[in-house]
Amino acid sequence: MAIGLVAILTSFFGFNVGIYNFMLGFTGKGVLQLLLWIGGWATVWLVIGFIPLFIVWIWGVIEGIIILTNKNFRDADGNLLKG
Repeated sequence: MAIGLVAILTSFFGFNVGIYNFMLGFTGKGVLQLLLWIGGWATVWLVIGFIPLFIVWIWGVIEGIIILTNKNFRDADGNLLKG
C-alpha cells in the first residue's frame, strides 16, 4: 500500500527525475527520465532545455495518473500495487 502511494506522490511532486520508476524497478525508464532532466537543466540557458523538461514533466504526470487510476498496476517484479 505504501509503495503505491509514495510512487504516485513522487511522480507528481518528485521533480520528475524518475524516482518513482527506480522505486518500482523500472530502471531503464528512470535513467532516461533522469538524463532528460539533467540535459534539460544543462541546456535551459539555451532555451532548448525547456523542451526535455516539459517532456519529463508531462511523462511524470501521465504515469502518476496511470498508477493512480489503474487498479491492476504492477511493478517490475510483477507485484500488484495497492494504494
